[in-house]
Amino acid sequence: MIHLKSSRVARIQPVSLKGLSRVFSELGRHRGASGLLLLLSAGSAVFSFPFAFAWYLGTVLQHLRYNHDTSSLWVLTAVAATVLVTGTLLEFLLNTWAAQCNFHITQGLVMRCWERLLHMPYALYRRQEQGRLLSTLTDVTEVLQKHQLYTLRNLLRSLCLIGVSTVALLSFHFAFVLIVVPAVVLTCGVPILISNRAAPYLRQEPQAMGRLSGFLKAAFASHWLLRFKGREAVERRLAHIAAGHFINQSRKWLTWNLAYNSRVTLTLLSFLSVLWIGGSLYFAGTITLGELVTAYLLVTMVTPKLDDVYRIYVYGQSMQANYETLDELMNAPVQGAPRRREGEAPRITSVRLDGVSFRYRPGEPNVLREASFELRRGHHYAVQGESGAGKSTLVDVLLGLLHPDTGRLLVNGQPLPPEELPGYWSRVALHDQGNFVFLDRSATANAAPPMGRHRPGEDWQRLANRLGLPLWGHKRPTELSGGERQRICLLRTLATPADLYVFDEPTSALDAANARLVMDSILSLRDAIVLVISHSPDVVERFEHVIRVEQGHVTVRMATRAHKREPAA
Repeated sequence: MIHLKSSRVARIQPVSLKGLSRVFSELGRHRGASGLLLLLSAGSAVFSFPFAFAWYLGTVLQHLRYNHDTSSLWVLTAVAATVLVTGTLLEFLLNTWAAQCNFHITQGLVMRCWERLLHMPYALYRRQEQGRLLSTLTDVTEVLQKHQLYTLRNLLRSLCLIGVSTVALLSFHFAFVLIVVPAVVLTCGVPILISNRAAPYLRQEPQAMGRLSGFLKAAFASHWLLRFKGREAVERRLAHIAAGHFINQSRKWLTWNLAYNSRVTLTLLSFLSVLWIGGSLYFAGTITLGELVTAYLLVTMVTPKLDDVYRIYVYGQSMQANYETLDELMNAPVQGAPRRREGEAPRITSVRLDGVSFRYRPGEPNVLREASFELRRGHHYAVQGESGAGKSTLVDVLLGLLHPDTGRLLVNGQPLPPEELPGYWSRVALHDQGNFVFLDRSATANAAPPMGRHRPGEDWQRLANRLGLPLWGHKRPTELSGGERQRICLLRTLATPADLYVFDEPTSALDAANARLVMDSILSLRDAIVLVISHSPDVVERFEHVIRVEQGHVTVRMATRAHKREPAA
């Protein structure tokens, strides 16, 4: 089981930008991503609607005040329209790139967390601990994904807008510095200082939510817990956990509400002060009417960006707390599992079960009974059996996700110690029947391997073309059929280099033609162990080895119509 440090109310710390800096440090893992994001942010700020409209309207008013000839305004209008179109395009590109960067950052976090999540077999019989860990990881990654996207889209752009607006106001008259600089500092600084007092509650939030969700999941999963004598103790424990979570949430929101009210008040005062300075300068003849209108529009449309800066800081607090929780989870020692040894994992040449029996809970029948067989590199195996016979359990034991009650899992002829599980998993490519996809990405992006990983070859590209990916690759997963989503996940698995490939019902949602294409590609995998779970007799008969699971008993036989192949050297 994974032990977390006890939650403590941290001492109030100075303003911290660790959460925001962590986002960009994660982004820095991808070469050129930060530079392009900064370039698009600056461009969309300079060519944004507030600047273009304020400049255009101020220039038009100044021109019409002294000249009633409107013929020259057409050129000015065309220039303004071009600037607006350019700004809109740059903002669209910024939002698109920010979404891609957020996807890669989140994908990297999920990949690093997945290795940690696979240690869950050690907490298999501690359902409350297991539920708490799963809930914490889910909540943390969900919050980070939303807050990271908002930060990447708005932080640099808002700072550029505020900076250019300040320079524009100061270019009209130096007196604006008396209001603009203090206004920006106070409007952003005071709410941030107040909201910083919520930092201790934010640090407690991920674990508090995890404790509550984990307890509820454990209670529902182990329904017998609610039937034994002494049920009142369970209810008191639930009430205590829920009360602690709600009190923590109340303190956080009260602090944020005070910060919000102070921000609204200071924003209004700053707005009125800038207008007062501008009006005084205009009536004194220091600035023109066009400059006054431009200043008014700039203040009106750019002031909300101060709200974005405050909101981004609040999100930064939340991200910092969630990053710390994530680091704590991934760095916490696992009871009964020694630390992972450094170095690259050896290639998998064989996987063997030696007298393995397994049951999920004491007192229940064995799902596997004395299973013994060996999988060797260069061979293809089909797993067959009725629903509920134990096929998925068998595969989970082979993958090291479940620890057998008796017997051993041998990899390359040696027992697989817990510290070598991450290296073992790094050489496994798994296609799960759930067909997991990222809903905010296109089909093509989902089918490709993660950034920085192995790139698909020509055979993969030919298969993608034959499966129709170019026709619907631009669509989101929500627009695709079940068969198309399955093809995405199969392509992603086939693009991943591995020593052990596991496919769970790879043709269940495919028509006959596509099923043949997919199976041809799976059977063309050489120099690896290939394992396919299937109910289809047409699929099973193509394999040279068939593993039959029936009432916990496992038998291995040669298929009667298997296509013979020479095993890889």
